[in-house]
Amino acid sequence: MSASVVVIRDGRELGPFDEDALRDRIKLMVIDPEEPCLDCETGEEWTCAEWLNAPVVDPEDSSDTAWDDAAEDLSEPLWVGSPSLLVYAYPLTLAAAQCAGGIALLSWRYELWIGAALVALGLLTGSITLWLRSTREYLISERRVEVLSGWLAKSSREALIADIRSINVKKSGLSGALGVGDVEFGTAGSSGIEVTFQGVPSASRVKQLVREIQDEQA
Repeated sequence: MSASVVVIRDGRELGPFDEDALRDRIKLMVIDPEEPCLDCETGEEWTCAEWLNAPVVDPEDSSDTAWDDAAEDLSEPLWVGSPSLLVYAYPLTLAAAQCAGGIALLSWRYELWIGAALVALGLLTGSITLWLRSTREYLISERRVEVLSGWLAKSSREALIADIRSINVKKSGLSGALGVGDVEFGTAGSSGIEVTFQGVPSASRVKQLVREIQDEQA
């Protein structure tokens, strides 16, 4: 058996997970044993249960009701966030200035082509900035914290709530004074930071929420 696999869910890759990590997540009902996975070494596709080649969940724990509860947890996070607009203050301000300058030239009927070009450039700058913001999403459920990145094909990085040992909040500048910051999650199995929520509003509240979930599960 190879060292690790990635789990395929809704076109996203979760992991990689070694055998122990995969068993733990199945027992916690974070991963369904019938979900497909790819062997990182051979590229061969299995179900998680086939790859483990052993029973991994007690029959009592794999009831329809239990899996329905797990699916509900996965589909309905307790908190969903994106990077704050303050993170993109410079390009958005630039886009607004370009549009304002272009509209002014058009209203004065002076160098109409320059005015039209400035408006178009401002709209393009703003659209690209908002699109970049939309390619990153942060999720917190009762079982995990997760970062989704990408547009058509999303990648995922996650950490189980039960595994989180350290939560660091970093703020700086004016945006930090307004509550925007990075939230870093470190786990027991990692020497560094496992998952980072970058530029989230109310960063301290995000940390508090995860600690409250841990306290409830303790």
